[in-house]
Amino acid sequence: MPLPVPLKFKDDVFFRDTITTGDQSLARVLLGGKSIVTIRERSVVTITESPGRSFISLESGKIGLAVAHERMAPGESVDVRTPNAVVGVRGTVIVAEVLPAAAAVVSNVYFLRGFGECFVIDQQTGRPIGAPVTLKPLEAFKVVGSTARIDPIPATQISQITAGLEGKGIQHKEAANQEQVKTQVAQATAAVLGALTGGAVVEVPVVPVPATPASAGKTTDVVVPNVPSCGTPDTPSCGAASTTVATTQLLFGVPSNITIDPNLAPFATALATASTPVVTIPAGTPALNIPGSAFQVETTSPVPANLERPLFQATNATLTIADNLLNVLGSLSSTSGLPVLSTDPTTITTGGDFVRIAPGGSMSVNSSLVSDTGGTLTVGGSLISVEGGGSLTSTGASPLIQLNNTNVNVSGELLRVGSDTAGAPSAAVNSGPGGLIGLREVSSGSGTLLNIRGGSTVTSIGPVLDVMAAELFPEGSVVQVSGGSTLRITGGPALRMTDSVMLTPALVQTDGKANIIVVGGTLLDLTRSELFLGALVRTPNSGQDSVTVALGSPAPFIRMVDSTLSVERPVPLVTFIPGP
Repeated sequence: MPLPVPLKFKDDVFFRDTITTGDQSLARVLLGGKSIVTIRERSVVTITESPGRSFISLESGKIGLAVAHERMAPGESVDVRTPNAVVGVRGTVIVAEVLPAAAAVVSNVYFLRGFGECFVIDQQTGRPIGAPVTLKPLEAFKVVGSTARIDPIPATQISQITAGLEGKGIQHKEAANQEQVKTQVAQATAAVLGALTGGAVVEVPVVPVPATPASAGKTTDVVVPNVPSCGTPDTPSCGAASTTVATTQLLFGVPSNITIDPNLAPFATALATASTPVVTIPAGTPALNIPGSAFQVETTSPVPANLERPLFQATNATLTIADNLLNVLGSLSSTSGLPVLSTDPTTITTGGDFVRIAPGGSMSVNSSLVSDTGGTLTVGGSLISVEGGGSLTSTGASPLIQLNNTNVNVSGELLRVGSDTAGAPSAAVNSGPGGLIGLREVSSGSGTLLNIRGGSTVTSIGPVLDVMAAELFPEGSVVQVSGGSTLRITGGPALRMTDSVMLTPALVQTDGKANIIVVGGTLLDLTRSELFLGALVRTPNSGQDSVTVALGSPAPFIRMVDSTLSVERPVPLVTFIPGP
């Protein structure tokens, strides 16, 4: 029997080669440019092929398999065979494992995406037992001996199912004279990942190593050496200071049009639960410097259409970003019930807007877009800027912006919508019951919090501003509306205060250029709070603004509990000030 040899990056796997992984090791195999097999530590796998069909025999351990249906020819398929089960797939993401057992072999096959046909086989003869069954996404085919059952996969179990299949920055060991092969492998892998549902391509730093003699022979047992996972990302094993090469990683639930800065790629998680962020910066990570934007949404069509996981989470980290944390040029839809970008507590400095939605860009979220607790955010522009021609929609029960005990310093506003540039298209923001801005235990002397301009429209079911245990002293109005823009609050209250103090010249300030303000519910809801106003709405007396209040029964116009509302002098709802 041939002696086993170490498996290196880009090595070919031949007919009936057996791949054995040791402790703390992981192997990823590209099959014909159409599927990717990820092999967990302490696993034994044999890969064979026949015309139109690939066979992956899992003797023990665990594998993850992703098959790109778009790249499969008619009639082609990939079969996964365990000692007592066979699974046929075409365009599917599954996890298969064979558990050690004294009495009977236990095989589990988990369908994370797509459909497949499964059946039990006789362990001695390999013949099928019974009729095949078709499994759907989030179903498990479990076989004990010769007895099978189908179980649903709860979302809470996905992290356990995919445990051990994540890439942790394992360095690639390669021969120095095979750059052409390396490029071909990278391109082929990228093509598979681009076609897969949930695929995304990122660049990962790796360390070049001296040339290793190639092994001769076509029939070998291949052993993956024990290579420890990378620890702190700036250590040599992670290659923070080394030359980068393009590699790929399968990121489940991540649209293909999201680009991740290479400095963040080592923190990306491939196989994960719906609650696992795409990128997680853990406590103790050295300060990171991003030369451009940390994340960018390109104008290409996303595959899949939705971001099913949080995009970014950082804990006790420090990041300096030259441009934006998130730059949206194309379309991004987040269906996760968790914040898209969350920090707790983290120091982030950006040269531009924290989140920028460019002209023509669009984004929809099901929770907060930005959430911070106890952090320091220093932003060269606005916290969220929706430029003319851009759109932002929030449908969740959480505010679009949620800041808790945050030290926030912005050159612009917390939320800027539209542009003052002549001829620029309008922007649109639509918010659900969670409202726009939520502040908890925040002390601020900043300027305007919400700026709507250039004929843009902001519609919110929930509050424009919801504050708790906060002290706010904005130098300008809370909301600025200009250039024929519209602020429409369909539910309300427009302003909710709990255990807070605010002093402001006006809740809303306009420029008188045919702006529209519509309040469809309670305007003020104060609980154990003090609000000192110059006016509710200030607009030039020569203006053409429209202010409409349409109270729904039995909603009051102003609700106060143990609170104080003070104005500079007796004023009506709208105060007309002299124009220029």
